[in-house]
Amino acid sequence: MKIIQSFWVKPSEKKADFHSDDRSKGGWLSSKWHLMSWALSCHLALRYYERVELYTDSAGKALLIDMLNLPYTKVVVCLDELHDYPEDLWTFGKIKAYGLQDEPFIHIDSDVFFWEPFKQKNENTIVAQNLEYNIDFYFKNISHMLDHFELPLWFRNSLDRQEIFSANTGVVGGGNWRFYKEYSELCFDIMRKNSEKLEGINISQMAITIEQVVFFVLSKERNVEVNYLFDEVCEGNYYFLTKFHEVPVKTTFIHAIGSNNKKSHYILDQIDTRLRMEFPDYYYEFSSIMKLMGC
Repeated sequence: MKIIQSFWVKPSEKKADFHSDDRSKGGWLSSKWHLMSWALSCHLALRYYERVELYTDSAGKALLIDMLNLPYTKVVVCLDELHDYPEDLWTFGKIKAYGLQDEPFIHIDSDVFFWEPFKQKNENTIVAQNLEYNIDFYFKNISHMLDHFELPLWFRNSLDRQEIFSANTGVVGGGNWRFYKEYSELCFDIMRKNSEKLEGINISQMAITIEQVVFFVLSKERNVEVNYLFDEVCEGNYYFLTKFHEVPVKTTFIHAIGSNNKKSHYILDQIDTRLRMEFPDYYYEFSSIMKLMGC
């Protein structure tokens, strides 16, 4: 099993966040913390996996590889073709990377940090972080999709305005890589057919809705088992994933999910401390690079 990460730069270059789920600076308080998150996530992944790959665009390679010297074992420059997509469709860089895989993989977001390898019950299953139920902003987006989008009939018939399940994809992957090719194609097909029907909605939240609701619906339609890392069914409260103070004895997994966590001084201090404690040589190299960048 290999770890992959994806970085489509355009969303992070947005001048400012206009909605809570926009991704200017990756959603972090500043570019420094965005890049430090990448550094810690990459180094921790390499501690437990021999292969950690980056799928990015030309600007992402220039930043993470040429400037930050992050030690990915493979770099695939493949996301430049998303240049014409709206910057708020930030999940589509991830979705593109999923669909390019032809072997078992686990994709982790750059705000995911872990202190033991992932456990997979069955190599033929697919993996997601946890099941979600009735996340608030999904209701408006699903209604918008049902009212305005061109959708496959089977998919439309699977949507419910009153009860919405989804899969959090902070961690996603598994042995059934063929599923992700169909999933990625479906997400892009939905967006291609409906790209002019996004007016008046929070596009960043629609991007999350498409990524995570389509994943759940397609897995059910294809009768593909999902192996969730956590048993908790979340309705919006992800505090249980942010207990940095319990690492690594009681907690071995952190996901700094959401803009509030990315601007929390508790989370920021913990990321700084962890990088300095666990990878001191790189920490001081990173600090020097930040000074040169004026961050």
